[in-house]
Amino acid sequence: MITWLTPYVGGAFGNGQSFRAEPICIALAKKAGKPVKLEYTCEEDFVATETRQPCIETGKIGVKKDGTITALQLKLIANTGPYLSQCGKTTKVTLVMFGSLYRCPNVAGEADIIYTNTPVSGGLRGYGAPQAYFILEQLVDMACEKIGMDPLEFRFKNHRRVGDPSMYALVLKDQRQSDGSIVRSSIPIESCQLDECIKVGADRIGWKEKRLRKKEGTVRRGVGMATYIYISSAFPVDFQHSSVFIKFNEDGSANLVVSAVDFGQGVLATLAQIAAEELGLYAENIHVTSGNTDITMYDTGQYSSRSCYIIGNSVLGAARLAKQQLLERAAKMLGVPAGSLEVKDRQIYVKKAPERRIPVAEVTRHAMYDSKDFLNISGEYAWQPTGNANPFQAVFAEVEVDTESGGVKILKVVAAQDIGRAINPLTAEGQVEGGGIQSIGMALSEDFAINKVTGVLESNNFTNYKVCTTLDIPEFEVILIEEPTPTGPFGAKSVGESGTIAIAPAIYNAIYDAVGVRVKDMPVTPEKIIEGLLALVDQDTG
Repeated sequence: MITWLTPYVGGAFGNGQSFRAEPICIALAKKAGKPVKLEYTCEEDFVATETRQPCIETGKIGVKKDGTITALQLKLIANTGPYLSQCGKTTKVTLVMFGSLYRCPNVAGEADIIYTNTPVSGGLRGYGAPQAYFILEQLVDMACEKIGMDPLEFRFKNHRRVGDPSMYALVLKDQRQSDGSIVRSSIPIESCQLDECIKVGADRIGWKEKRLRKKEGTVRRGVGMATYIYISSAFPVDFQHSSVFIKFNEDGSANLVVSAVDFGQGVLATLAQIAAEELGLYAENIHVTSGNTDITMYDTGQYSSRSCYIIGNSVLGAARLAKQQLLERAAKMLGVPAGSLEVKDRQIYVKKAPERRIPVAEVTRHAMYDSKDFLNISGEYAWQPTGNANPFQAVFAEVEVDTESGGVKILKVVAAQDIGRAINPLTAEGQVEGGGIQSIGMALSEDFAINKVTGVLESNNFTNYKVCTTLDIPEFEVILIEEPTPTGPFGAKSVGESGTIAIAPAIYNAIYDAVGVRVKDMPVTPEKIIEGLLALVDQDTG
């Protein structure tokens, strides 16, 4: 038997879904009979761990003059490196996401996965979705230009809404009935605030006035936008349930036992807040135990932006069971029906006579030490979803492009997030900002450069591979649009991967608005801008 202990981890970002050093450490530890530690150098980390799935995409969009989408097609060539790892799954996600955001009667996609002797690729934050929206949201703007339609209005017109099939219409198998008829399998979209995201984001960026301004001078400004639909867990593709245990202590505090671990996203604090809200305690009264498979219960892991949605619902279910026991015990002590009681601020009180109250600690202590009717008040629950609460986002970016140097500077980003309910608003904003900063780096500076002759990775350190620093971050405004979704814990949807998906295409659309250059690969560099501008001059001089 193996016990898995996980301490606090500074960051994960998805590429930990595949084993790398772990099997080596296990084999050596079994051989040596002692603990084994394996460290990668920075160069080894670049070469021997997974990268985001690189791919060549060819996309098409069919649009009527009134802006109605008639067809979408994506052909994809993905580079998996020497091993398949996660690339098969991420490629599938890319294809599915490409056809999921907009209403469209005809959707087609195909992919080839190529083995190469370059570093292995696989899952990274967004898990194939950034690749899909990078091409889709630029295709949308190109179509809008052809028919003379505002990109904002086009998205209002075409995006999917409540009741429409979600992306799982493209994944699930249709069901044949006994009479021979076919029933389309789908999980409908249960909530959507994308219209509001677009309206609020456009207002904050100054969309109308900035799209109409003249593009003149050597330094020009432009604004662009992009949208997306994503997931809260991998249901129904993967097995998704999580098990949670909560028990009260004699001082009225509670222990929350979960398998979730914190790798920088603040999930344990969020889960503690969910438990505290339901139990009528404060967050500091919830003591969380996690990261030890000898103690914690079953969980499938933290991926697919599932933690708050799936584990949060499990926590809520366990808290409700414990709360029921708590109120039943308090009802005996107060001589009233349990249904007449409520708990808040560590006090249990009669709803119609709130002056009649008793501290939670007194009830839990009485239950624990009653020699005739003792009980350690607790709750155990496992939640398996039957749906998937899709988050949406609208991103707006304003850029400044120097037509002499080709330099691009991002002036402002506005990200309006349909989050359902923000359990911890500060953490949620941090998730959108953090993912957005990664997306800005992906768009402008991060180049995983492989020598085309030798196949050797040339950007194998942080001198050659340029990540964003604090000096590279523009004004960044996150707007949380809250409309509780029916199936989320207190109405919450996912937010973990959100920031990485739509910001890059919004930046590229803004660059086109500024100087008329459509860059079609990442990252955009001054050389690509100048090359595009020279091509425009050649085209004009014909």
